[in-house]
Amino acid sequence: MDLAVLQAHLSPDDATGVLLKGHLWIETALVDLIRADLELPDEWRELERLPFPSKVALARAQGTLHLGGEPLLALNAVRNKLAHNLEFEVDSAALARMLKAFPKVSPEDRAEDPNCAPFLPSTLTPDGQVAAVLREVVLSLLEHIWTLTSEVLKDRAAKMQRATDRLNALLQSDTSETE
Repeated sequence: MDLAVLQAHLSPDDATGVLLKGHLWIETALVDLIRADLELPDEWRELERLPFPSKVALARAQGTLHLGGEPLLALNAVRNKLAHNLEFEVDSAALARMLKAFPKVSPEDRAEDPNCAPFLPSTLTPDGQVAAVLREVVLSLLEHIWTLTSEVLKDRAAKMQRATDRLNALLQSDTSETE
């Protein structure tokens, strides 16, 4: 992951570019999240070929994607309209529909669980520059998915450490019994 490339891809002056490239970044992060929770991630080489909604559903089914998935699916719907309709423009109305998909999270909920949902600043409204607001949405979703991936990897490392500790304890007890 190259943050300089991410910054270049999310130019605040190009709503189409932000949507298309941002969607690709989010899809890659989503695949990383799913793989982080698989026992044998290299055994499922076809994961990248799943449709985006199926990836969202899989991450939800794994329990790794805590938000309902609606913001991701709303972003995907706008991206699909853009990708399949030459006349479609990412405008304030499309952005407003996407923003409605974000869960309303109170400051108290966020203080209790910072990973409960992607952060969507209350000051973001579709009345601003569409590309800039869309950029903030993409960055918020990416940050959320990367944070969840980090948590999954920490949990996996902790499980591995506990298993190693149990194995070491077992080996120590075997060694003391044979002496």
